[in-house]
Amino acid sequence: MKKVQSADGTIIAFDQLGKGPAVILVGGALEQRAMDSETAQLAPLLAQHFTVFHYDRRGRGDSTDTLPYAVEREIEDIEALINEAGHTILMRLPGKRGRNTESSLRKCLHKVAEAMRSRSL
Repeated sequence: MKKVQSADGTIIAFDQLGKGPAVILVGGALEQRAMDSETAQLAPLLAQHFTVFHYDRRGRGDSTDTLPYAVEREIEDIEALINEAGHTILMRLPGKRGRNTESSLRKCLHKVAEAMRSRSL
């Protein structure tokens, strides 16, 4: 397990597998990497060709949390992982929970993409 610090000081725990272009797996709202069977099964398959970042979202698993919650903090967490990873491909796996968060996350992910383009990532 590795850790990275988000903009607000929250510690984000992640596993890093494989070698190649980076892929960050974003689990469902209530999932954590130890209990997320979808990403746990996908991570080693992707690791054959990519560097896979399988992380615990804030307040879950081994990641800490800083109040108050805001979707923007989740984006900052992903940005911290992007900074750790370098060039990155983002993936969102459909889950059973977190559909409201998913729509908010999608709206905010374009901000990450814009930031990546502006920083020539």
